[in-house]
Amino acid sequence: MLSVIKSVGLHTVQDLGRTGYRSMGVPTSGVMDEWAFRIANMLVQNESHVAGYELSSGLVIFTSNQKILLAVTGLAEISIDTVKIPAWRPFILQANELLTIKCLGNFSYLAVHGGIKVKKWLGSASTYLPVKNLTPLSQGSHYEIAESNLYFIESFPFSKKNPAKKYSDWTISSEFLTSYKKETLRIIAGRELNQFTSSSIANFIIKKYLIGNEKNRMALVVHQSPLVALNSSNPMLSVAVQKGTIQQSPDGTLYILMADAQTTGGYPRIGQVILADIPILSQMPVNKPFQFEWVELTKAMKLYEEKLKLLEALRQSIAQRYLT
Repeated sequence: MLSVIKSVGLHTVQDLGRTGYRSMGVPTSGVMDEWAFRIANMLVQNESHVAGYELSSGLVIFTSNQKILLAVTGLAEISIDTVKIPAWRPFILQANELLTIKCLGNFSYLAVHGGIKVKKWLGSASTYLPVKNLTPLSQGSHYEIAESNLYFIESFPFSKKNPAKKYSDWTISSEFLTSYKKETLRIIAGRELNQFTSSSIANFIIKKYLIGNEKNRMALVVHQSPLVALNSSNPMLSVAVQKGTIQQSPDGTLYILMADAQTTGGYPRIGQVILADIPILSQMPVNKPFQFEWVELTKAMKLYEEKLKLLEALRQSIAQRYLT
């Protein structure tokens, strides 16, 4: 069992999301940075959909009553008692040790070998805060390990050669990591982009933007859009939206929808952040300038397919590490 000793900030249980209910107005939810989450699960040999912890800016301290295999991805400071642990590699937590994780970016992910037992709602363990029985981590919370394989943990690559060492010698190669330092978000043109003047659309791509402090799991806010509507008095019906949809409100504020976003919206859809760049968007700090770049749908699909192939190559590489 994994227990929370201290929790500062909003930390939740998440998986890949709640699918099949958007037609009934239920958000997908799920992790903000799917790439980092999937890799965390790979590092402990879980299937990619297995629920884990999404840690936001802040600190959380865990302890366990059993030996478990874990991994943390994202920008984080990690320690077991007084021993520092690097991110992006698997490590062992012994019974009664204290695991401290300080998330230094927007989101970090903690995966537990075998997964954790949590209540599901509509087929998903993802926390969606308006649902009262899906609550964030808090002091005194306890999570049973779902299917921990003790034999697998005992045969972990370094544990027999060096029982005192807590983490692996190997880590993830940079070629598999998302380039979070990118300053460009690639987007597909939205259906209502033609409601704005051509000159302001040209300025939209040239301009640099900052994420506002009002961000949350539902949406990121970007102020001072240069887009000028052709006819601001025309109301529009609500239309389908999803994670990555960019809408503009009448006061010129851009809303980039995220994991907990509503299923429909009544603002013009300026564009859609491509799937390959959603992890960059989710981890983007508030003080970092960025720009948008138009891409065609076919290119967006190709870029995502390439990422999935890279992810599969990484999965095979990690699995091989456990066999040697």
